Amino acid sequence: MRGEGLLLGIAQIAIVTAGFAGLASAFRREAGSWSQWHAIRLRGLVTATLSATILSLLPLLLYAGLGDEGSAFAVASAVMAVYIGMIMVVRERQMARAHALRVRINVFLSLGFAAILVVSVANALRWASLAGFATALTIELLMAFVLFYSLLAESAASRGSP
Repeated sequence: MRGEGLLLGIAQIAIVTAGFAGLASAFRREAGSWSQWHAIRLRGLVTATLSATILSLLPLLLYAGLGDEGSAFAVASAVMAVYIGMIMVVRERQMARAHALRVRINVFLSLGFAAILVVSVANALRWASLAGFATALTIELLMAFVLFYSLLAESAASRGSP
């Protein structure tokens, strides 16, 4: 399948980033107790990276079953769109309960989810391409990186580090 190396590379980057969640967790523990907001962000980091890993492998599995690249990317994008839509609903509820809907990082993440949803739907219905699918996965990884950085930055700030 064309793009197999790219998809496997994205899966590897995502799983390595998931490992960084443990690092972020350790830094946060040193800084003090976890707030509801920190726990939500850590869960978001783990969810984003593990779902990016699984979703990046999905077109390969679908191609093996369907034998058509375009169909594999279209179906995988449709699955991603449904999954991201469900995650958006759950995450918005969590943010509302934590009174954090207007926090800058959450606005960024909401825009990221919306971008993934738009690209995934367009890829499922029109493009059926590696480029569209990989773009959506890359946005998801970007969101994971932002979550990781925000957890580290806050931990450093709470410890008084520059």
